[in-house]
Amino acid sequence: MEIEIEGYKLHRLDRLHKKGGGVCAYIRKDIKSLVLKDLSYISETNFHQLWIKLQHKKSKSLLVCVSYRPPDSPLDCFEKYFKPNYVHALTMGKLIILLGDLNCDMLKPTPGSASLIKTTKELNLNQLIKSPTRITESSQTLVDVIFVSSPRLVVNSGVIETCISDHFPVYVSLKLKTDKSPPNYITTRSYNKYDPDLFAIDLASNRDRLVSIFRMDNVDEKLTIFNEIFLNTLDKHAPVKTIKVRGKSCPFITSEIKASMIKRDQLHSLFRKTRDHYDWLNFREARNFTKTALVNAQKEHVLKEVQQHRNNTGSLWKVIKENIAYRERESVVYSKEPKLVAEEFNHFFSTIGVNAAKKASTLIQDPSVYPARNLSDVNRTDNSYPEENDRFSFTPVSCSEIRNIILAMPSNKSPGKDKVSMRVIKHSLPVILGPLTDIINCSLSSSSFPIAWKEAEVIPLLKDGNHEEASNNRPLSLLTFLSKICEKSP
Repeated sequence: MEIEIEGYKLHRLDRLHKKGGGVCAYIRKDIKSLVLKDLSYISETNFHQLWIKLQHKKSKSLLVCVSYRPPDSPLDCFEKYFKPNYVHALTMGKLIILLGDLNCDMLKPTPGSASLIKTTKELNLNQLIKSPTRITESSQTLVDVIFVSSPRLVVNSGVIETCISDHFPVYVSLKLKTDKSPPNYITTRSYNKYDPDLFAIDLASNRDRLVSIFRMDNVDEKLTIFNEIFLNTLDKHAPVKTIKVRGKSCPFITSEIKASMIKRDQLHSLFRKTRDHYDWLNFREARNFTKTALVNAQKEHVLKEVQQHRNNTGSLWKVIKENIAYRERESVVYSKEPKLVAEEFNHFFSTIGVNAAKKASTLIQDPSVYPARNLSDVNRTDNSYPEENDRFSFTPVSCSEIRNIILAMPSNKSPGKDKVSMRVIKHSLPVILGPLTDIINCSLSSSSFPIAWKEAEVIPLLKDGNHEEASNNRPLSLLTFLSKICEKSP
């Protein structure tokens, strides 16, 4: 039997050769829909999955899984049948919605709800329905659920109480057409015309000034001269620029694929002019060929990246994050002027240490906190110093030690305030190794860390709560690489 609803098309998944069962979905006719046949089936334990790809006009497409688990279906069906299909669907990079009657009461801690929660938690799915969906004379349960992979796109969700059935309908409203985000700009160095050899030669032309560093006694004066020479020279070869961040790069797109894309677009333009069936067939063939080539090229690229970085967990995780799961990043918007926000955050972060020291000093003087301490011992000063041989002291470092430290440092980390990458430092190593080693030794011998190396570019990372409150953020400090080299010195 098939019930037609005007203005809607029906997609169904029937339970063959047996009475009852099966699921279906009514889709409005102006919404493009495609059943994913590879993922849609009824398992041997009667777990139902009907996967449908939906797209409304020019909004982003999404995936919907209409599901049903009979009461007698084993609880391992979520792990055994749904999870593999969901992981496969993730590779499509789209919002995923799971909805249906799974016969697991989400209001009570039962084996069914525990199994479902375990699987959906592993898959980072969020359950939207919070109130009972089936109410009888003696019970109320929540068995009809809606899970989403990205709750940020949810506008509204809930339960509609009605007497039509003993199950209440559940619903979810989505915001598929997102507002256009303002352009994002970053400040970085442009290496378009950068030549490592020319940079090193130009840097070496300042030999006299670099040698003068060895004759100075103050570490801050030494570093001032060094930074002036190094940064002024680098600015000529790799100037600092503010650029607009473009979309995600696609390094797997070859010249052959680009040519195929151009041909596809030309055939599409021709069809729009002629509306000829033969031109449509040519365009469709070119479109399908290009799409297949893109998918295969991306798969090969990702596999190559994973193999290349399999021994570096940081780089491997970066590759994984770029290529799995649908994830929308919500851009941070502040109600105040950016400069004012930056000043407030900077004041908070820069005074954390001072305020903590004051609190510690107050606490240590409070008898209620340290009742057993003799405060006279705390404030006591005497001349009982350790023996000369037991005192701690820094030892000078050699040029070879600094060279080894620099060469061992990764080149793909974010630079600090000066925008000097580790790659540039390695390129200029033959020229700067002597002066840099002298600056580090002066810092160690004078027990004075250069002021310029204490400056960092601070990025606030929200912990929880209102992002406009500085105390709700933790600072991510990007120090210059030269300061990190000094820190690593033996």
